[in-house]
Amino acid sequence: MEVKLRVADPAGNITIFVTSPVERNLYAKVANELLAIKEFRGEQVGFIERHEDGSSHMEMMGGEFCGNATRSFGYLLGKEQESKDAYKKTVTVDVSGSSEKLDVEVDYEAGTSKTMMPLPEKIEEVETAQYGSYPMVVFDGINHVIVKGPRREDAFVQAVLEAAMAKHKCDYVLRAKCRWNGKTLPDDTGCLCRRNRFSCMGKQLWKRKYGNGGLFKQTEE
Repeated sequence: MEVKLRVADPAGNITIFVTSPVERNLYAKVANELLAIKEFRGEQVGFIERHEDGSSHMEMMGGEFCGNATRSFGYLLGKEQESKDAYKKTVTVDVSGSSEKLDVEVDYEAGTSKTMMPLPEKIEEVETAQYGSYPMVVFDGINHVIVKGPRREDAFVQAVLEAAMAKHKCDYVLRAKCRWNGKTLPDDTGCLCRRNRFSCMGKQLWKRKYGNGGLFKQTEE
């Protein structure tokens, strides 16, 4: 299968956008294959779906919400609009993991964007037999387990992910691009578990506003 891609680098959270039509039942397979391509250095994949009425929807590989992918998607859509000479604009986007459309404020002169993000559904505790308990922030389609402190080994992360999986069903596990796979984690690391997939990530902050940071340092079609 051949697909067209755009690669965005929002604050280091490299996101591969698939712009070609792909059946949703193939999203997991296509995403895994793209994440395995080392030259992209991708951490996640978003699929851009075009509708007959001219609107677009961005579906993350696990059906979750991602602030970095959302603001990158808005940045990309704004480039496609007629007023390409406008340095600043607000673009409304439809993305997975959000029950309402979101506004993305883009600044093409600065190469940045920011957006609003859905608030968590709840915060609950994840308990492990050996390493204690940690708070898990539950969103629609994605959960974040917050772990503060020194570097942790793979066994620790695996135990936390297993405890998270015991609380929330996981349709499949993606390990190919996990930052912790075979390596120690940086300080103040948070693990994330997606309800359609489980992986992990670096430190995240949950605020209503989500931005800025450079975008589309590498763009390929």
